[in-house]
Amino acid sequence: ITSNFTLDIYTTATGEAIVSPFAGSQVGMLRGATSTRTETVVMRFGSDAYTFASNDFWKCSNLDGYWNDWYGCAEGGIVGGLSLVNAVIHGGAHQGIGGKSGSDSSDFEDPTTSPNDPIFFFHHANVDRSAFHWMANNADKRATYYGYPAEDVTGAGQNAGKSFYGQSLLDTMSDAWPFTAQDLGFSDSTEAQTNADILCRVAPPTAVYTYDSMVACAAGDGSACKATWDAAEVTEVPSTTSSPETNDTTTVVSTTTGNESSVEAGSDQATTSSASGIAILGAGLALLLMS
Repeated sequence: ITSNFTLDIYTTATGEAIVSPFAGSQVGMLRGATSTRTETVVMRFGSDAYTFASNDFWKCSNLDGYWNDWYGCAEGGIVGGLSLVNAVIHGGAHQGIGGKSGSDSSDFEDPTTSPNDPIFFFHHANVDRSAFHWMANNADKRATYYGYPAEDVTGAGQNAGKSFYGQSLLDTMSDAWPFTAQDLGFSDSTEAQTNADILCRVAPPTAVYTYDSMVACAAGDGSACKATWDAAEVTEVPSTTSSPETNDTTTVVSTTTGNESSVEAGSDQATTSSASGIAILGAGLALLLMS
């Protein structure tokens, strides 16, 4: 982990100085602003016992809904004000495997340094695998980018009500250091990629990769790739809890009974920040392109 960190050692993709309030940690390391860790190696604390059941993976992957429904399930386990899974596939691993020591995050939990941990790309590839299955199960929504919010996107949690460039459908991803189609092996184009571009490129019909579970599901009857559903496991989340907002009814199909139950989402326009959801896809893609 870089010590004596300063943004002066970096430039944008076009050679310009970086203008950012980020100054590294309070002790001069390339870590989050509140971190006091000075180790130059990757740190894990594993403060929580984290497990993620296979059935919870398939619950998120089989939602009949829109992008924020899947993202809400993967990031918080919540869709339409209902808690659907026992543990969350994305943030749960960062917190449970990485953990904290006092008020200091591990490097895997700290967004500034999490890619330094070797497990990062394997973890994000697995989250991408969930999105891949979900997109295959919602192929009818592909023409509208799976309902990914096009504008007026605001964050959740500490970023509730805030909007940042890079979150909306046609925004360039990571515009200070953008990914080009050439960087990602899509084509020879040096055009910076938007969230819409990535959604097009990594959808099951067009992606340059797939997953063994996709192959196995296609070869069999698909039952191994479906979730079993117990209505008793669904709990209502208090309205004071911050969770991703959605704008449509999500249908959950039980493979044990074949019955359908509707999870009513809010009627407001989807406003949750989904940029990190797209970044999850990009990280999974990067691992596969490097292999």
